[in-house]
Amino acid sequence: MNPPVHSIRFARTDISDVHPSGDEIISRVYLNETAAPVGLVLRVAGFWAYRLVDGPSPVLDGRLTRRDLERQITLFHLGEVPCAPAADDTTMQPEFDAAI
Repeated sequence: MNPPVHSIRFARTDISDVHPSGDEIISRVYLNETAAPVGLVLRVAGFWAYRLVDGPSPVLDGRLTRRDLERQITLFHLGEVPCAPAADDTTMQPEFDAAI
């Protein structure tokens, strides 16, 4: 039996959108084939933050890059980064890139 397949999608916003906290919404995060987003990527005072749609405060922040934050979000929801090589495998590069 094959294991279930899970997907995560980062959907960039087309227009400038502002969260009630005053932070700029950069993208919405969708899991599997859900119609409603589970979280938001925000630009907060010079860094990136991830906030669950139903949560009052950011659960993750990315001080380095947005790509770093998207990797953290993937780990948060899926528990692993799909297609990433084993930690001791130095011959392969990760095939997974978060959609930007």
